[in-house]
Amino acid sequence: MSTEDYYIYEFRVIGELVKISAMDPATLTEISVSLPKSYSRQFMINHARNRLNYRLGKIHQEQLTVDENSDE
Repeated sequence: MSTEDYYIYEFRVIGELVKISAMDPATLTEISVSLPKSYSRQFMINHARNRLNYRLGKIHQEQLTVDENSDE
């Protein structure tokens, strides 16, 4: 089972948009995206999951850069 299976999603309708928050409880990293409410729920989940994975990857890269610089 991957860590993606444990992401937490919250959906909030705001007019014609849905604000989707996705959180990785292991790292406490959270992102939010807003999409038209006409989109399917699965599309919204996929989009939020992809954005969260992107953010987690950026954080991982930043940590590697800091670790490499501290070795000097």
